[in-house]
Order: sequence, then C-alpha cells, then structure tokens
Amino acid sequence: MNNCELNVFKNHKNILSPEKIAVDLGIDRENVPSLLTDVELAKILRLSRQTPRYWRVKGIGPRFILVGSSVRYAIDDIEEYLRSNRFNSTTEAGNNDV
Repeated sequence: MNNCELNVFKNHKNILSPEKIAVDLGIDRENVPSLLTDVELAKILRLSRQTPRYWRVKGIGPRFILVGSSVRYAIDDIEEYLRSNRFNSTTEAGNNDV
C-alpha cells in the first residue's frame, strides 16, 4: 500500500479524498468530478471495469444516479457504501446482508 492509500484510511471522515481520486484518475485535484462514471469508480477502487455494472444489476453496490441513460456515482454514496462494508473479521463480513 502506498502513502496515498495509507493517508486515505487515516482520515475516517473521507475515505475517498480529492487527492486520492486525482492520483487514481491521473488528473489535477482541481478537476476532480463530483460524480464518477462506473469506469472511474472501478479505477479508484482497483476493480474490474465490469464490477460496478455487476453490482448495479445485483443491487449490492453503492447507490447510483441516472442522468438520462448515463450512470453516475456521487462521492458521498461511494464513501457510505465503503464505510458500511468495513469489517474486523471475515466472520463479521459473512454476517453482512450484502
């Protein structure tokens, strides 16, 4: 885990800091979007590009917004999803409804 990733987890209020998003997307901090595409979400969370789409179909991922026919994810909804999926053990994670 690099220093940027470690700093993300030190700040319990904002799991996805603008700095982390900027680094992961290769953009300036000032250009960090407030709504992310599924491709950007996958890149930030280091997932397959298909995972956010799979989550939407199954209803198990972060809440999303439809803008016409385009899917977007609000940073706050992503953070809420990540916070609700933090566990201390695999036993605890296995008891999660998701």
